[in-house]
Amino acid sequence: MARIIDGEKLKKEVASTFHGAIGLTVTGAVHEIIDRQPTVDLESLFFAVGKRADYLEKLYTKIQAVTRL
Repeated sequence: MARIIDGEKLKKEVASTFHGAIGLTVTGAVHEIIDRQPTVDLESLFFAVGKRADYLEKLYTKIQAVTRL
């Protein structure tokens, strides 16, 4: 499974940006948020994109009917 964002890269960026006691607090909070994000597998991603494409196709058909183009 892969994340939409590169969590490890983001964690390193946060760690290098914030320093000291505040940095530890911010870094810990960001790590917690990243770790709670859902992962994405290709099957569910393709399913979501397919559903969106179907919706857009139906919307396009309705727009054509209304505008008669």
